[in-house]
Amino acid sequence: MPSNKDLKRLVRARMAKTGETYTTARACITRKKLTLPAGYQKLARMSDEAVAAKTGRTWREWTAVLDDLGATEMSHRDIARWVSTNHDFGGWWSQTVTVGYERIRGLRDIGQGRDGTYRAGKTRTLPFGEAEVRRVLDDDSARTRWLGRHDVTPRAGRRSGAFRLSFPDGSKAEIRLTAKGAARTQVSVEHGGLESADDASTRKELWSERLAALGAMLADGTR
Repeated sequence: MPSNKDLKRLVRARMAKTGETYTTARACITRKKLTLPAGYQKLARMSDEAVAAKTGRTWREWTAVLDDLGATEMSHRDIARWVSTNHDFGGWWSQTVTVGYERIRGLRDIGQGRDGTYRAGKTRTLPFGEAEVRRVLDDDSARTRWLGRHDVTPRAGRRSGAFRLSFPDGSKAEIRLTAKGAARTQVSVEHGGLESADDASTRKELWSERLAALGAMLADGTR
């Protein structure tokens, strides 16, 4: 370890070269050799090149900085807040960095939240306009038919135009529509609060079937 005076000189030299803050530069210089799990980029679901292009740091660099912050002992919300407050690349990338770090450090599995529950997602683009798809989702009777079940409860207070559903097991799904031109709509489902990775895998397959059923209902013109 260099002396305090030499350390400051090294830190300032690194800051001048990289544009990093004093805290970040010092962490990178003083940290012992960082060990990352094999396949860490796959765990983070993003390459070093991609995350560095958008955030200015590779996963190795982010892991060093967040380790130094003590992020393994912090909540997801607190990590994301720190990243967002100290960087100006926006909320989406702050969440991406936080989730990627948590996966690399084994704080969550792929598809798993920090509360221990799992999430399943499925997206399908249908050859119908957004308004037409929305009408079917709004219709209680039609929704029961394409979902293939009647024990799903619509949740009050739509957020950002999303359709929100509650299931008997306590899990919840959110359906979002994105117009892809005048006659195509992307339907995205995110189902959270699931108990296991197997449950998440099963729900993903089921949502694939249900979105296909929604498309068939729209094609038939039935409600």
